[in-house]
Amino acid sequence: MTDASGPSPSPFRMRLYWWALAVILALTLWPFVPVLLANGLAATGHCAISETGPTPCALFGGDWGGPLWALASLIRVAFFTVPAGATLLFFWGVTLIVSLAAHARRRRGRNPASTGRVNFGWYALALAVIAALGYGVLMGWLPGAVLFLVLFAAIFWLFSFVFVLYAMLRRSRIKP
Repeated sequence: MTDASGPSPSPFRMRLYWWALAVILALTLWPFVPVLLANGLAATGHCAISETGPTPCALFGGDWGGPLWALASLIRVAFFTVPAGATLLFFWGVTLIVSLAAHARRRRGRNPASTGRVNFGWYALALAVIAALGYGVLMGWLPGAVLFLVLFAAIFWLFSFVFVLYAMLRRSRIKP
């Protein structure tokens, strides 16, 4: 139950999350559409699509082997889009869980996670260390496997920085 003296809390707005999920799925699965189209057209013309190159395919009064092979070759793009989409889907789920938890805290009348005073000097120092390690790997001073650690740290730093900026901007806008 909510307190009758205060404003009733607004419901959780899920529309933006559904749109983000639709965009993630569309970007992840789009390479499969031309491949399915090419295979369907090839099956209509009783043709085979080979990985080695275009094969003749008499369809609609002409040779469509080249365009069908080019459409079917777009499956290689899925080697990038599917892992990227899985990663984005993971971050979408984490963001949804955090947003639902913050909304539940607000409905109960508790202050959502707040930030104290942020010292951006630590962010600058951490970025300098990440850049120095990345430079060391690219110059050959450090083993190449350290690059994965550097990339992880850079992504973690970026997300942390963006979340702190968002929280600070939101806090300044909501001040009582």
